[in-house]
Amino acid sequence: MNAELNFIYDYFFVQAALAPTSFLLVPECHLSGGYAMGTWFGTSDYAGDWVYTIGGYHRQFQPPSYYPQPDRLQISFQIGDNMSLVGQG
Repeated sequence: MNAELNFIYDYFFVQAALAPTSFLLVPECHLSGGYAMGTWFGTSDYAGDWVYTIGGYHRQFQPPSYYPQPDRLQISFQIGDNMSLVGQG
């Protein structure tokens, strides 16, 4: 987890990510992804803009370059040597 309050460029960010060892129910079912929250204020060129995302943005949304870029939420389930299930949201 990382938090930054910057009074020079007038923004506040909080970002976090799931640990590489995160899993759901069994260790073979891995979870990954990130979270981000940001707001711009004061004399910032983006004052009044804010963003909140869990697991990234919709694939068709092109976020502005100054938005944080967390990893998409993903589940990956390895079942034996020949089968796996992967999903994103």
